[in-house]
Amino acid sequence: MAITISRESPMVPPGANCPTSMKARLDVALVSVAGTVNSAGEILQPLSITNANNVLVRLGLGAKIFFRAKYPQASTLTTNPVVQPIGIFTDTDPSETTGFADDGTIPFCRLDALSGVAGITIAETAATDKRDATYRYSDWFTFTSPYTGVVGDACGADWLLLLSTTAGVVSAGAASIEVLILN
Repeated sequence: MAITISRESPMVPPGANCPTSMKARLDVALVSVAGTVNSAGEILQPLSITNANNVLVRLGLGAKIFFRAKYPQASTLTTNPVVQPIGIFTDTDPSETTGFADDGTIPFCRLDALSGVAGITIAETAATDKRDATYRYSDWFTFTSPYTGVVGDACGADWLLLLSTTAGVVSAGAASIEVLILN
């Protein structure tokens, strides 16, 4: 008896393109939720940031991004962190000491809102958050792109810079923000 393999979906017309997630990668985007909150000046001028708490994360073509908190098993987030994702559009690799040139040659934009919105609150629920032997992981949080209307759309950005607008307070230990990148 031969196995039948259907190569066409009844939901997608023959010959139509159907984008799917082909690869996923997990990275740290904010080293410490209790670390340095970005100043008002840095939020307005994100390419000027040089502190080690904000990690420049390389994205790929067609990336969609999701965020979660990673915190110690024995702790809780007594204040939830609030973040703003910034997309940076350049093939250039940043300098390890100064990041990107902050001289108007590299375009960037806020990915989650056009303006005025506080950002994405990364909330935890200790009783139901997923866990391993060492850490708990909040649910995944994302946004709907104000430019495309697509959930988690990085809008073709080459790099992600996650700004911290409200520090998280951890009852014990240290917590970070992870980013899941789907291409």
